[in-house]
Amino acid sequence: MLTFRNSLILYTLTLAGLASMVIYQHFSLLWPGLLTIGYAALIGYGSARVESSFFVKTVCHGPASRQQIALTFDDGPTEMTLEILAILRRHSVAATFFCIGQRVNQWPDIVRQAHAEGHIIGNHSFSHGYWFDLFSTIQFQQELQLTNQAIQTAIGRQPALFRPPYGVTTPNLAWAIRQRKLTCVGWNVRTMDTVITNETKLLARAVNALAPGTIFLFHDHVASTARMLEAFILEARNRGYEFVNLNQLLDVQPYV
Repeated sequence: MLTFRNSLILYTLTLAGLASMVIYQHFSLLWPGLLTIGYAALIGYGSARVESSFFVKTVCHGPASRQQIALTFDDGPTEMTLEILAILRRHSVAATFFCIGQRVNQWPDIVRQAHAEGHIIGNHSFSHGYWFDLFSTIQFQQELQLTNQAIQTAIGRQPALFRPPYGVTTPNLAWAIRQRKLTCVGWNVRTMDTVITNETKLLARAVNALAPGTIFLFHDHVASTARMLEAFILEARNRGYEFVNLNQLLDVQPYV
């Protein structure tokens, strides 16, 4: 698997070789330049594609051997989370909520309710800021710690699962994740519910993506998600799929 560590070693050795050829064999500087551009593009790809596990190992799907799927919801809690919880409760579906720490502090009762109803609460950073990806290692450590503390205060448990905001990872974030011994969880179906406002189109996209082991990414602050969720659950079950939570799908511990 191509990772940041082995690609950096390969880049460094190749660059050293090209540099010596430039110095001693009058090779063109174009080649080291092209190599560096290519390496920068690789870094960008690895940062943006959470499923690549480029900087940190990330679990993005379950086994394809069973007709099981998992629902995950990001960016809550919000008042709309209550509507999502009501639908899940009505159909006996457990899900994972990757929560923003600031919002956990704002709506701890909603987080407590979700946990009491059998849902997993995960860490989704404290601020989910626009410039989150540019944070230092210390800032990432603080983000993870503050969110864990907020969730601990709300439900009495510290999460072991983390989902990076925007699905972007960096070396600094990877170090912070490993230091806190968190399991990084991605997805393999991004429903685009923050962009698709028509619930019929959103439902069609989600249904068409049904496959064994799928982890669906939704957001529990999106109205179109709340409007189509019940229909999606019914259709998935009609096609023989079982909804399970991430700890069962991935065989991981949800809490420390």
